[in-house]
Amino acid sequence: MRVHYDKYGNATSYHYGEGKIKSGNGAVSIQIKNEYDKRKLLVSRYYYTSKTRGDKVLSRIERFVYDKKPLVFSFKKGDLNF
Repeated sequence: MRVHYDKYGNATSYHYGEGKIKSGNGAVSIQIKNEYDKRKLLVSRYYYTSKTRGDKVLSRIERFVYDKKPLVFSFKKGDLNF
């Protein structure tokens, strides 16, 4: 399996080579389109699968939501030492 990453360290593609997966045609590729917000946080991922070159099918969408409010409590250094 080969994996490519973007500049933020998130995967952008997976390629399963011949003989690794029994899918009829052999190799399977997954392309991932990552979208980021202005804070450079990952907000959505679009997964496209293909068994042959040029035949892409949208197979999955992931969306991420981040809270804008900080936590109402926090631990001080050493609070969790037993």
